[in-house]
Amino acid sequence: MSVSGRLKMKGPAVAAVAVIGALVLGLALAGSMAAAPDAQAAKLTACVKKKTGAMRLVSGKKAKKKCPRGWRKVTWQKDKGQSGLQVVSADGKVVGKLVGTAGDGVTLNALNVLRNGGIYTYLGGGQLSPITSMAALPSFKTADCSGQAYLGLSGSLPPAALDFYKGILGGTFRMVFRTFSPLGLGPASAWKFQGVVEDVTVGIQLYQLQTDGTCAPGDPSFTGTLFQFDSEPAPPDFKGPLRIR
Repeated sequence: MSVSGRLKMKGPAVAAVAVIGALVLGLALAGSMAAAPDAQAAKLTACVKKKTGAMRLVSGKKAKKKCPRGWRKVTWQKDKGQSGLQVVSADGKVVGKLVGTAGDGVTLNALNVLRNGGIYTYLGGGQLSPITSMAALPSFKTADCSGQAYLGLSGSLPPAALDFYKGILGGTFRMVFRTFSPLGLGPASAWKFQGVVEDVTVGIQLYQLQTDGTCAPGDPSFTGTLFQFDSEPAPPDFKGPLRIR
């Protein structure tokens, strides 16, 4: 079984782990908040790099010291896992509700935000991140990558597995795509899974959006299950660095 195009896997178990791993990064409902040493801690402290918005969690004696030059200290309350915290831009605009973080456990490279019913990942500098795209580029049936977007899982899916994937792809999950170049990130596109799937038994040609914005042939003879994603407006970038309040 494989995710069509980019992510190759051998066997249903490996496929499930790979897809779930990408989803956890995108949804991050627990993130570093759930991994905090004290789940009941009332206060979190971090040093935020002024230029980029990157954050480093600090605790114990380090939390009482000043942050290095070029960084500023921020603190926020944590209410037993129900944060109720907001992510706001440098000019005071509300990005959305904080639901988790992405990073290496020390540096918080991104914030996962609930906005307009979907969970999106924002970089500390305020840019909407495309890392929620399941480690695979959006697939299309059209040679110009227009119309419906799809996420394809090759191979046969038993009913229980199909229901499982529909469950984790539905709800707040959003597939996000952006071009990028040395000049930075390009316009963002977003899609939402509406519960529609297609069982493809005769091989079809799929096409994929590339990171430079071009549309290129993907799997030339795809068979398996296509999960249909409908386009919806992507949230904007915000002025960084982002902060939590």
